[in-house]
Amino acid sequence: MAFTKKTSSAAVNEAQRKALNQFHTTDNAEWLTHYKGFRLQIPEESQDNIERGNHEEPILDNIFKVIKFVCSRHNEVTVLRFDYYPADSGISITNLLQPIVRRLKKERWNNGIRTIKKTEGESIYRDLQYLWVREKGKSRLGKGIHFHCFMAFRKVDRMTIKQLYNNFRDIVAITLSCKDESDIDTSKKKVVNPYVAIKGFFVLERKGFTVESQEQQRICIERLIADDKGCNYLNINAIITRKHIQFPIGGYLDECIYALSYLSKVVTKEHLPKGQKKHGRSELKDIPDLSEARIKQIAAGVEEVEQAFKNFESREVKSDL
Repeated sequence: MAFTKKTSSAAVNEAQRKALNQFHTTDNAEWLTHYKGFRLQIPEESQDNIERGNHEEPILDNIFKVIKFVCSRHNEVTVLRFDYYPADSGISITNLLQPIVRRLKKERWNNGIRTIKKTEGESIYRDLQYLWVREKGKSRLGKGIHFHCFMAFRKVDRMTIKQLYNNFRDIVAITLSCKDESDIDTSKKKVVNPYVAIKGFFVLERKGFTVESQEQQRICIERLIADDKGCNYLNINAIITRKHIQFPIGGYLDECIYALSYLSKVVTKEHLPKGQKKHGRSELKDIPDLSEARIKQIAAGVEEVEQAFKNFESREVKSDL
């Protein structure tokens, strides 16, 4: 893909910009439109992006690892996208995620009622895994630092997305409200509370992990958009209101990877304070003491999902995309 060099502003210190590029980017600064057979969101064609590349490949690789880990273990998986804005609080991403994950793993769904009793219902967030990225925006709050995140877990039966959203919001609210005064920077005249914004969801079915199924799902999504209907597998409104492409680029998995690729963009990570970690993810470990039958079941799932992703990687990229 050809690009023309854009002239830099006279106010920009060229030596400083190049030094930042060398510190913050990988050696292989490549402009990516697709990755391993999946289409990516394309950020602004800025001079810095052209020089440093538009996506962080290590982040893309970890996105794939999280998705494949959970999908290898369950036939149906929910992916929940959310953002975290620390604002002027002292709550780090670790101090947010760790208590949230602990609380979520206790949540169970029993005939439409939430419970934390281990003997009732089924786990809402079974085998939960997550990934987060740190970015620096233009906001003065929290020096512009914010986080984009997603969680993936087994889809719980007979629970609507609205119910899932409400449950997630409740847990986040409890987690943020339980922080004591020592976590807040009270030197400021006005303390601005942190908050979490839910950005969207996807439901992935392993049986749909074929190139043919993704095309069939794309046609289905187009039909739903034309009929002004919703969908149980993704947020239709997020497609028709997005900036770059207001039509489905593929099936549910295609759309999921496309949405999550936003987390790997280079821009807004370029001026992070030195030494700050750009991204992190859960350990991707199974619970201990699994039965031999479950271990074999997981091994078969891993093989199936890995083969499916290899097929996606080898599929022909359409030039009109």
